[in-house]
Amino acid sequence: MFATLFGLVKSLGFGAQQADAQLKRIFDIPNLNTVRVLLITGIRAVALISVLRGLDGDVKILSEINMGIAALLLLIVLFAGPTMTGLGAYVK
Repeated sequence: MFATLFGLVKSLGFGAQQADAQLKRIFDIPNLNTVRVLLITGIRAVALISVLRGLDGDVKILSEINMGIAALLLLIVLFAGPTMTGLGAYVK
């Protein structure tokens, strides 16, 4: 039980560090422990609400939101990125 708990905590900490680094890179938000604590608190709040609402309620909604964001990211990369370069890597 403790191994699982500490594994989750470690993953959450690494994820917060990565998100913090990307916030610095994109929005020039300084890399501070305060930012990491706010990120971890926000992620924990969303996870707690999701668990409390149950599988049929919130987990399904979060899954659908996740798929929508993934589709939006695909469209952004397809239309705003170097599409021919990316497609050319697969077809030779």
